[in-house]
Amino acid sequence: MEQPEDMTSLSEFDSLAGSIPATKVEITVSCRNLLDKDMFSKSDPLCVMYTQGMENKQWREFGRTEVIDNTLNPDFVRKFIVDYFFEEKQNLRFDLYDVDSKSPDLSKHDFLGQAFCTLGEIVGSPGSRLEKPLTIGAFSLNSRTGKPMPAVSSGSGLWMDRTTGLEASGGVPGKKCGTIILSAEELSNCRDVATMQFCANKLDKKDFFGKSDPFLVFYRSNEDGTFTICHKTEVMKNTLNPVWQTFSIPVRALCNGDYDRVSLTSFSPSPGVCSLPDNRTLGCMRCPWSLDCTGISHSVSPPQLQVQIPRGALSKSPARTIKVEVYDWDRDGSHDFIGEFTTSYRELARGQSQFNIYEVVNPKKKMKKKKYVNSGTVTLLSFAVESECTFLDYIKGGTQINFTVAIDFTASNGNPSQSTSLHYMSPYQLNAYALALTAVGEIIQHYDSDKMFPALGFGAKLPPDGRVSHEFPLNGNQDNPSCCGIDGILEAYHQSLRTVQLYGPTNFAPVVTHVARNAAEVQDGSQYSVLLIITDGVISDMAQTKEAIVNAAKLPMSIIIIGVGQAEFDAMVELDGDEVRISSRGKLAERDIVQFVPFRDYVDRTGNHVLSMARLARDVLAEIPDQLVSYMKAKGIRPRPAPEAPASSPSQSPARTPPASPSPSPVHTHI
Repeated sequence: MEQPEDMTSLSEFDSLAGSIPATKVEITVSCRNLLDKDMFSKSDPLCVMYTQGMENKQWREFGRTEVIDNTLNPDFVRKFIVDYFFEEKQNLRFDLYDVDSKSPDLSKHDFLGQAFCTLGEIVGSPGSRLEKPLTIGAFSLNSRTGKPMPAVSSGSGLWMDRTTGLEASGGVPGKKCGTIILSAEELSNCRDVATMQFCANKLDKKDFFGKSDPFLVFYRSNEDGTFTICHKTEVMKNTLNPVWQTFSIPVRALCNGDYDRVSLTSFSPSPGVCSLPDNRTLGCMRCPWSLDCTGISHSVSPPQLQVQIPRGALSKSPARTIKVEVYDWDRDGSHDFIGEFTTSYRELARGQSQFNIYEVVNPKKKMKKKKYVNSGTVTLLSFAVESECTFLDYIKGGTQINFTVAIDFTASNGNPSQSTSLHYMSPYQLNAYALALTAVGEIIQHYDSDKMFPALGFGAKLPPDGRVSHEFPLNGNQDNPSCCGIDGILEAYHQSLRTVQLYGPTNFAPVVTHVARNAAEVQDGSQYSVLLIITDGVISDMAQTKEAIVNAAKLPMSIIIIGVGQAEFDAMVELDGDEVRISSRGKLAERDIVQFVPFRDYVDRTGNHVLSMARLARDVLAEIPDQLVSYMKAKGIRPRPAPEAPASSPSQSPARTPPASPSPSPVHTHI
């Protein structure tokens, strides 16, 4: 589908964006009851979306909607397409303007208000639909025009919490700026899984005493021209004509979900040669000047043209997006390169045909030997694509993630009143327990509608009789251990440190069984439990914990373990089960539900806790979506239909072309 006018799509590359996105989502923006800045008519609103870099905290413009004339209740047509990572906190900002001219300079337009949120907030809201009030908040006056402009620096009073350094505006008291409505929809091609099989014929013989042991390595291309590995086949021993086993891979991993999209920019209008944004020609394809020009950006030099290319024309281009390398396996790891070929998703989708027989070429041999033809051929035997239910399908259908935290109160943590203790409460910074809890909790909280989280402790003596407990509520309420929000958990944690005596041993089984008991009560797919255990020591009840985890693996729950301090955590690695599936009494766990990381691996020596905790959250939460989906699939549970959004009166005002972005980035076109 060609939608160059209605979509904005950019990929943000920073130090945390190297992983494959869980999916892509499309954000739709509407507003109600905006401020009316025009004297003789209503406002002409425009929405600008910003994303925030994880490392430098700078806001960067992501894209702009179209301008809608004469309305206070716009329903913008242009969408924002963003990569979605469950495990990351993706901060977004939306600024609204009343456009007074065709100038791309936002300072020349009236500022109507802004809203902050995370992508997780939108996705985790009922029906993936979030409403937030627009606020003017702290702002600065433009020195030239005198108009209010949004303040975005970290010291502006806009968005602040003690762990992220972000600030949120409370707006001007009594000033109603309207409401912004944000809806998220998963792009359908991101749920596709490709299943394929390959064979090879007459590969080069690399072993002196036998034939080759070939295997394939697949790479997807990145936007910067580099390649990222996405799959390896098994090794076929002692053969030059291997037939590899059928394998499946998400299309988003194979080609990042981009089936047809190509970014084109014309730098030489007179001959009509289309080139890529870095001024490289797109293969040898030349585009006739009769192509429709859908937009012109004058904010860069030379001006850039946005054009629509018929899909058929793309077949003339030699550009391909998937690289496959063929190797001969060696025991010492120094695998011998046989050759390579390139293909694309569209070519593979043709299935078994003459188009999917590839010559395996070794570039060095080709340069040295004039008579060199190839090092064999690889043939696609089969290719099929199926659409699977995704994590977002279940979230949008109403599945709630019930988050529970369990904190280690054993004596090995040290006296909380001393600065050497892992539980020491400094007036200047959070301790390791609080940092880990906040890093994980602030992401996962958006997937629980009531924001009430059970918080437990283990390994302490409780007042008044000194009874040792491995399953006590941090808030002191045996009937209801839930705390209100992450701040409520932190408050209960600090209060417990003042009232209980750190003791021991380090037993996990009681808290695992506690959460499993609750998870067992609802197994219809409407709820999924996540237990976060933060501990400093060597586990004391390994056999009982293994049994509890094996029993929990058949339930809708996952377990995250974060080890703080300098202790050895070998036993935790065993519980993780990534290498060997955990078992108890000869019974294997049905699923791998445990993820362990040592906190010390994420301590930033420069003191940048924001970035280091973002990395921690990314690594411990990355497996949760797949674990949730694996449970649902094993139990045959389909996502429920998304709840219907409240009816709203659509805007009747016509849209017009938005002012061009001042960013020098080229215009992107979906083909």
